[in-house]
Amino acid sequence: MIEIAHEWQTLIAGVLALSGAAATVWTLHRQMQHQREMLDKQIQHQWEQHEDQRRRQARAARAMLPEDLSAICEYARDCGQLIHTAYCDYPDHDRVAEFGPIPTLSDRVLANLQQLIEHLDESDADKLADLLECFQVQKGRFFDALQTWKKAREDGSGPALSHKHIEHPLIETIVLYLLSEHCLGFARRESSHIAAFPAVTDDAVRRAMRLMIYVHFPRDPVDETLLEAMRLQLVPSERHN
Repeated sequence: MIEIAHEWQTLIAGVLALSGAAATVWTLHRQMQHQREMLDKQIQHQWEQHEDQRRRQARAARAMLPEDLSAICEYARDCGQLIHTAYCDYPDHDRVAEFGPIPTLSDRVLANLQQLIEHLDESDADKLADLLECFQVQKGRFFDALQTWKKAREDGSGPALSHKHIEHPLIETIVLYLLSEHCLGFARRESSHIAAFPAVTDDAVRRAMRLMIYVHFPRDPVDETLLEAMRLQLVPSERHN
């Protein structure tokens, strides 16, 4: 037996070494597999915590969405009334327009919408992002128009605003109102997602003007002229389709 072991000792040593190496590899593989499993569980746990936090923050922000959208609609109404007043401020017109307080939208509303965009599904987030973009465009054109109006009243340079001054800011104000109103169903949990924005049609403009400014629109030739000028500019953009 000893002679056999002595004769095959090299082979036996090789087999034992190979077996030891295999055992080492198997042990390392098990350790690495265990580490991967632990890492996967940690990542899954962190993801679940992140999703839970995202859902909580989205619920908190969405709870304020009806109030935020109502604030935007109110802001748009105030802007629309002021723009319409400025538009009717002609020397030979029987209405005398006064430069009233400039409408503003609370920073809290904008911050809440931005937070909600970060935590909503992509489709709904994109629509609210379009709403914020519309507000930024409307705000810029609205203030440009008001500065023109204010300057004309202060230096007596004639009619406050012409068609070219009023069409785009008023259209953007109406679109802002319509988009905000469109999102109210989602905000009130009447729908699980925000539907695609409809095209801005002539009927939609008339309805918005009635809600924003007064019940009977158009009520005089000045309104008819304004509506016709706006109608020529109403080419629905991609964000409303």
